[in-house]
Amino acid sequence: MRVLAQVFAVTVSSLLTVMLGASVGYVTILIPSLTDPNEEIRINEVQTSWISSVSLIASLIGSIVSGATEYIGRRRSMIILTVPIFLSWVTYYFSSELWHIYTALVLLGLVNGLFQSAVRTAYLKA
Repeated sequence: MRVLAQVFAVTVSSLLTVMLGASVGYVTILIPSLTDPNEEIRINEVQTSWISSVSLIASLIGSIVSGATEYIGRRRSMIILTVPIFLSWVTYYFSSELWHIYTALVLLGLVNGLFQSAVRTAYLKA
């Protein structure tokens, strides 16, 4: 029974990693669609640069504050971190302004920093 619980925990952790990887990779699909002149939201070169980097900057901030997840616990942290990931994808879908996209990117960056530095270190400690 204990082995099944460990397999489940590793599977959930791996799925979170896939979701975060998809969110980082989504920027490469997002930028060409936003530079299309027929789109509702259009961006210039400076905004393109911010879209490609704001998530990584937020990831640094998430890594700095990731120590708080030690008090919550790794399992509970993984469960809690799924909520902002879901909210950011919903924000992407319903975005009609550029700040919606920035918000989703910052949220995903924070979660990525929290997840990678706090939750994934469990593999190093085990």
